[in-house]
Amino acid sequence: MTSYSISKSEYPQGRFLFVVATRRSEDELQSMPIYKTLFTRINIPKNILVDCKIAFRNEDGLSKVYNSVLNDDSIKLYDYVAFIHDDIWINDVLIFDKLEEASNDYDLIGVCGGKSWDVPDDETKPHIWTFAAKNAGMSGFMIHAGDKSLIKNSKSTTYRGKVIFMTAYGDCPSPVLTIDGSFICMTRNAIESGLRFDERFTFHFYDMDVSFSAFVKKLRTGTSAVCVTHESLGTSVAQPSYMDGQKLFIEKWFSNSES
Repeated sequence: MTSYSISKSEYPQGRFLFVVATRRSEDELQSMPIYKTLFTRINIPKNILVDCKIAFRNEDGLSKVYNSVLNDDSIKLYDYVAFIHDDIWINDVLIFDKLEEASNDYDLIGVCGGKSWDVPDDETKPHIWTFAAKNAGMSGFMIHAGDKSLIKNSKSTTYRGKVIFMTAYGDCPSPVLTIDGSFICMTRNAIESGLRFDERFTFHFYDMDVSFSAFVKKLRTGTSAVCVTHESLGTSVAQPSYMDGQKLFIEKWFSNSES
């Protein structure tokens, strides 16, 4: 894992760490969204310390990478640790203020999430969090950037070959049960509580699982109106690995015994 110091402060009032796991190589850093936004475009206040850790060529799964950061002694240096996908663009110049404000109410912070979870009637079908939360509602918003070829009915003009659109899930900020894994921020309180990722969940359902673990620990989970762009339309739920993650998640949280 490679560490980068983005902004130094002798007497920081907020200490932030951003963690990214990617299959890309270190040679591709300058083309990555995290570099093009957080590293170069966002004006960071002088009283804020910001570092970034990137796991290049990652094949271990997100949970294992994230836990390696949380279990390292250096984690004591930070007040906030944000785990973000490698295709997330940070568009928000107020991101640090918004996360600090959200930490007054929440220990685990996301940009969107669901207020409930219903087990699917047919466990053989994919059941993403947006479906699971529809009865009680959802929270937050996400800007998406998708290939025009994938958005067949769109008449929108494109930016750099992408169609840009926003999904408004619901009121925000708001307490939620689950948060989307594209952006997960743990506060010091969550880290010190022992909240960790279950490494059996590699690339799917790790976010739902850590959200449920936070609930069991009586930690507060909620959304913040941090503006990011996800250069994706979301998970392809037809993948066998997704369904394997869903099966494990249901067995762990909705069966009498954990698998």
